[in-house]
Amino acid sequence: MTALKSKAMLVILDGFGIAKNPKISAVDQANIPYYNFLINNMPNTQLSASGEDVGLPKHQFGNSEVGH
Repeated sequence: MTALKSKAMLVILDGFGIAKNPKISAVDQANIPYYNFLINNMPNTQLSASGEDVGLPKHQFGNSEVGH
């Protein structure tokens, strides 16, 4: 087996929604300096976990079990 030369971390923040409008986003308003550091300085992405992206009809809301 080849030795790894770098490390990676997968973090899944279940229920940690990112709102399109930061004025109504609890995440954007919270004092979470380590999270903010990671988002601003490390490679990251966001996943869509609702609506058509998880197999629901357009404009239909699901619950937390839909993405699991």
